[in-house]
Amino acid sequence: MNVAYFRSSCRELVQALCALVDQGEVLSRAKFHELCEKERFIEYLFDTYGDKLRMPHLEKTSTICDPAVLTYIENGFARHANVAVMEEFGLRNNVMLMAVNIAVAIQAEQDPERLEQGMRPR
Repeated sequence: MNVAYFRSSCRELVQALCALVDQGEVLSRAKFHELCEKERFIEYLFDTYGDKLRMPHLEKTSTICDPAVLTYIENGFARHANVAVMEEFGLRNNVMLMAVNIAVAIQAEQDPERLEQGMRPR
């Protein structure tokens, strides 16, 4: 996996999630966990907020989208959402902010220093 491309993809996702939070968009915990378990969180974002998003690295119809990266990130949300608790992040009611934290954790899985130290992605 191209780490620079992966990092750019995660950065786009974090920026898009922050913009959605800034615009007052919310998502219930139950819906978030359901989407993550089905590995459809990013797909849901495009289906629901597509006109507000700019994430060409993750948009399936984009010429620069790498399906392997998209699949990895969707799977990452499935893995992390099953163990993440909003309160651990100091959050009470906005699951979009938890999604930002999860996106950052997914990005860290491919950190070159982490990989050099023999730490495998979770």
